[in-house]
Amino acid sequence: MANAGSASGVPAGARPISFLQATAFQWVNPKGVIAALGAVALFVRPDSATTDLLLLLVVFGVCTIMAASTWTAFGAALSKLLRNPRYARMFNIAMALLLAASIVRIVWVG
Repeated sequence: MANAGSASGVPAGARPISFLQATAFQWVNPKGVIAALGAVALFVRPDSATTDLLLLLVVFGVCTIMAASTWTAFGAALSKLLRNPRYARMFNIAMALLLAASIVRIVWVG
């Protein structure tokens, strides 16, 4: 990670996935499936399942839109900065050190 190159742009012929492809991907996203199943199991009562499920969908939808918007804005701003090889190198080293620190914490705390 520390030796990765800068964000020099999209390679020729590459295209990002579409909105529908990203939506379909969520059905095979294990973290998303576990979160959804856990939320339904915890917050949907049998006597008011329809109301609870609709409320849960609204809450998940709002949270998803807010999180995706935040990540998109952060990614757009960061991609402009990372086009500079010097900043990209500093960022890559910082991310590599943070990754190593998180692994050390997992091993020690357990």
